[in-house]
Amino acid sequence: MGEKTTWRFQILNDFGVNFKCHMWHDELEKKDFSSIIKWTHENIISKNHHLDDRTKETSYWDKYNLFVEMKDDDTIQYIQKSIKKSYKEFVKTIEGEEKEVYLNGWLNVMTKGMNLLRHCHANHENSYLSGNLLITKPNTSRTSFALPDWFDPTKYNVHHEQNKLGHFNLFPQWLHHWVDSIDEDLRIVIGFDLLSKESVDY
Repeated sequence: MGEKTTWRFQILNDFGVNFKCHMWHDELEKKDFSSIIKWTHENIISKNHHLDDRTKETSYWDKYNLFVEMKDDDTIQYIQKSIKKSYKEFVKTIEGEEKEVYLNGWLNVMTKGMNLLRHCHANHENSYLSGNLLITKPNTSRTSFALPDWFDPTKYNVHHEQNKLGHFNLFPQWLHHWVDSIDEDLRIVIGFDLLSKESVDY
């Protein structure tokens, strides 16, 4: 059973800030990701595509959808089913509107000393949810999320999520996040977006 974290900043008058951000945390029971790691070595690492991802101009993450490329893989099917189940629980806890969602996923591969720059996945009227799932055993790496600082717009408050094998987060696509330089030899994360029909059409 997953759990929700909510950040609020509210000033109770007609012109005050009314900000709310929800994040969902969950963990897979099955943690054998060997088939995906093998696919990663064959299709990403051996071709140095994980190095291409360091710059926007040559990024590789948007050239494929892992949930399509490996659609017949039992582990991918299990992950996809688990994410959608978790999404439904998440929506229920915030009393939101459940939508039919399409999963677009990619592999974020990092080796020792690499970092992931601060970024968000989308910020438009049809942006929805993003997520990350760690499929290799971490040492000390963590994912950091930037929350607005309403007292000083040039700053932000930081929430850190310690990386855990088989753990995944769901968060708004507009939420900026990053990973500082890692000391693991290899860190593989499945990054993904949950896209509504409106998002796909957009």
